[in-house]
Amino acid sequence: KNKYLTIVPYKNDKKRLTEHRAFILRMQERETRSPAKNVKIIIIPMSVLLKETSDLFLVIYRSAQLKNPPYPTLLHIRGTGFNASARYYSYITCSHIAEKSGCQVIDLDHHLAPENPFPRPFNDVYAAYKSMIFHANFMQIDVNKIAISGYSSGGNLAALMTIQAKKDKLPVALQILISPILDLSRSLKKYVKFENKDSFPNSLVDWFIELYLQNNFNTYYAPEISPFWSNCLISLPPTYFLFGEYDRFRSDSEVFYDKLNQLGLWTYKYSFKEENHSLFWRNMQAIETISTQLKMGFNLMKIPRLLFSNFSNEAPSLKFKFFAKENNDKFEFFRKKSSICLSK
Repeated sequence: KNKYLTIVPYKNDKKRLTEHRAFILRMQERETRSPAKNVKIIIIPMSVLLKETSDLFLVIYRSAQLKNPPYPTLLHIRGTGFNASARYYSYITCSHIAEKSGCQVIDLDHHLAPENPFPRPFNDVYAAYKSMIFHANFMQIDVNKIAISGYSSGGNLAALMTIQAKKDKLPVALQILISPILDLSRSLKKYVKFENKDSFPNSLVDWFIELYLQNNFNTYYAPEISPFWSNCLISLPPTYFLFGEYDRFRSDSEVFYDKLNQLGLWTYKYSFKEENHSLFWRNMQAIETISTQLKMGFNLMKIPRLLFSNFSNEAPSLKFKFFAKENNDKFEFFRKKSSICLSK
């Protein structure tokens, strides 16, 4: 399908991989931001839920303001490039989302490539999701208010997990995709002029994909790997896209957004001006935006409104004018119009 795609046999460059993982670790050590203070952190070995995942963990973030379980829950998959852990970055972002959104946030762990290539990372997160649904009481999860989110490679796994959950008729109320890579064939180039301003080079992306897929190059377009190519999208929940103006994967978000729109699905996108792929790690406005989306999606936000009783008591003359006969027709028209919009 992509005549420009060059297939190179997988080669495990251990030295380069070690250097890359050390670089990601140094970046986290230099991080100056602090995690949220009023958040309780619970670390659970995934083996409590799944015996075959003894070396993985679930990290639960609960704000001090959370009361009366079960809680609205965000299941988050951090960005790893499929090959390098970024636990401290996730510690910062997830704790702040938990503090600001009024939801508990659960950070899902998965094995890393190349030691554990496709499909192991997806199998890890999806098995954890299904197990948490089964043990919802133990995890204090409100199954009617579950959101799935992911950043970068985690966005790929989050999108795949939502699609599979809908196939299996499991609950997902909304999904939030943050700078996701949705097409591993790298054939989406609509915003390539913007993407080329990102410091995240294409050569590094290609290497990450090589480590993840290894010799399974014929599967680039498989919907089990690239959610953009899935034909099972019609039942997806409301979907939010967040990405930078110069994001390396902006085309993935924009074109997938258009595809969902064409299917008549509810979707929304937000582009951060002059930001690149690392915006989620650096820009606290992204945390605020995600938290607001969760509040709105789960109806946790208090919307201030004028109390009509005060209006009618304090200004009877205005009340009379409002209900005067000449305004009744207009009032009835707008009432019917708003009820039709709400029903849609």
